[in-house]
Amino acid sequence: MTSFSLERMTFMRSLAIAFTALFILSGFTLDEGLSYEQALEKAATEKKNVLLVFSGSDWCKPCILLRRNVLDSEEFTTYATANLVVLDLDFPYKKSNQLPKDKQAHNERLAEKYNPRGAFPMVLVLDQTGEVKGQVQTSKTITPKQFVDQLKAISQ
Repeated sequence: MTSFSLERMTFMRSLAIAFTALFILSGFTLDEGLSYEQALEKAATEKKNVLLVFSGSDWCKPCILLRRNVLDSEEFTTYATANLVVLDLDFPYKKSNQLPKDKQAHNERLAEKYNPRGAFPMVLVLDQTGEVKGQVQTSKTITPKQFVDQLKAISQ
């Protein structure tokens, strides 16, 4: 094989990996824009659990670290795409990041039901009827693998 052929194969392999990663990541967003009711319906239809993520995206440092280190990771997004319907329940502080009034009311209603103490971040796994199956323990040092392992254990 010539040097050119090896370079071309390496380039094509890298391109395939990049497109695969882009496909996986583009198919998943933490907030699909679904309401609670729509999320439960989708979970029932697709036979998945619902993941509620209570966060303060612009003021809660542990929330920001969780998103950056775990929720935005390929390992989590791959698992979540296949197994979860994710509801991102954000409570931003800065005026420039405020959510629309209907989304704020939606998030507050769910916080009253599932997070009355106002803990941030809080990550809950619900079944398809809205019953809590378990809470994922978070820390500033949690890895995507540890997080996904907890999700798998709760989902069994």
